[in-house]
Amino acid sequence: APIPPTAINPEIRSFEMENLMRTAGSVDKSAGLDFRYESQMPTIETTYTAGAGEIIWKPAVENGKVTSAVLVMRNVQIDSTAVQKTGVVVSVPCRIELEGENSITSDKMGVYVVSDLGDADLTITGPGSLEIHSQTDGIQATGNILIDGAQIRIDYGSASGNGCGLRSLH
Repeated sequence: APIPPTAINPEIRSFEMENLMRTAGSVDKSAGLDFRYESQMPTIETTYTAGAGEIIWKPAVENGKVTSAVLVMRNVQIDSTAVQKTGVVVSVPCRIELEGENSITSDKMGVYVVSDLGDADLTITGPGSLEIHSQTDGIQATGNILIDGAQIRIDYGSASGNGCGLRSLH
């Protein structure tokens, strides 16, 4: 078997770990997954925990930048109410693949897909389900939203504010 480069040069391992920690942040995303800015998005496949489940980030990269991503949610529980954040924020076009039963509870939006460079489409697929409890919009994208085969339930809005289950800003 070939010897991995990290076994030959420990500086490579150190650089890779620093880069992973800089881009990935905490591996526990139970309080929310926030990839609002380019510098927060890992350029490599990365797995996080969220409740008893896991989130797998699979980016498409061109010229060192993430251009789109697949986000696999497998039995995920996210509750971002304590940190007053949106449950999931991604700043590139994204496909969310649902496996098992997933839930997001948020004082803000459940899922937000946004891009400063134009439309950021969101597609949600898979045999799994997603239940969102949010105080504003359940799911919002700056591009089109397509739900294909996945089961989605959204409870949104509050007594003091407005909200929308699905909102496309396209």
